[in-house]
Amino acid sequence: MSSEAAADSEDVVVLMTIEEVDAATVPAFAAELDSAMARYRSVRQAATGLSSTLVIDLRQVRFLDSKGLQSLLDVHREAVAAQGRIRLDNAEGVVLRVLEITGTLDHVNGNGSSPSG
Repeated sequence: MSSEAAADSEDVVVLMTIEEVDAATVPAFAAELDSAMARYRSVRQAATGLSSTLVIDLRQVRFLDSKGLQSLLDVHREAVAAQGRIRLDNAEGVVLRVLEITGTLDHVNGNGSSPSG
């Protein structure tokens, strides 16, 4: 995982490095997401009163099963509970299709009400 705070905003951009997220790799994927949330909380605390987003860059993820999807939704719930937000970016191919079919992409990115499934 690569994590950085964007220079022109208080957004935290995280590049996920697990290429195939399934039952075998979801613990590592979830650990990357947990680390990203810790970084996001730190940035939010330092930037009191400013808006910020945890941007999860999925460009390297080529496969995402239901357990990976659940991990993304867990992080989204955690961010919302802390009055923050996340955005899923750069999903492609089958990963994008899974996010679209389940409604997760619109739900997490603020374009819909709730995911199905």
